[in-house]
Amino acid sequence: MDQDTYPVLLKRISSPLAKFVFSISYKIALVLVKLRWKFKYFGLPFDYWLFTQVHKYAGLI
Repeated sequence: MDQDTYPVLLKRISSPLAKFVFSISYKIALVLVKLRWKFKYFGLPFDYWLFTQVHKYAGLI
C-alpha cells in the first residue's frame, strides 16, 4: 500500500479503535518495509503478513 492510499482507507473506517489499530499497524509495517529494503533482508515477510491481517479483519478491501 502506498502512502496516498492510507488517508483514503482511513476515511472508510468508522470506529475510532479500528482507526487507531490501522494507523499503528500501518506505521509499524512501513518501518519494517524500510528496514527490509535497507538491509536487503527478504526472508521474513512479517510486514506483508501484518498488512494482510489488517485488511482481512478490517474489511477494507
